[in-house]
Amino acid sequence: MTRLFHFVIVATVFTVLSVASASVTLAQESVGSITEAEGEVVVIRAGGDEAAGGVGTPVYQNDSVFVGPGGLATVTFVDQTVLTLGADSMLTIDMLVYDPAGQNSSASFDLAGGLMGLV
Repeated sequence: MTRLFHFVIVATVFTVLSVASASVTLAQESVGSITEAEGEVVVIRAGGDEAAGGVGTPVYQNDSVFVGPGGLATVTFVDQTVLTLGADSMLTIDMLVYDPAGQNSSASFDLAGGLMGLV
């Protein structure tokens, strides 16, 4: 009985660790990237770290993209949606779920200021 009990505990811990590891990996997948940047463009990560927003910079869920005065940024998402931010803009990518079958895709953004175009 003791061996079976230890096996069940080890199997349960392994399963929990595997699920937690998969969740972290999925959470870190890019939802798109900056495909055009002019002027000051900064990507602010969910944890508060900042990265220069040049062409090719990946963006993730919960990132914010800041565009300074006179600037412009274009973000192309994994579903090929193109979002353009004008000068003095701040956009947070709250959620982006892409279903290649097209049945359950959704997105949520928060525009704190400036102009945004979406195609």
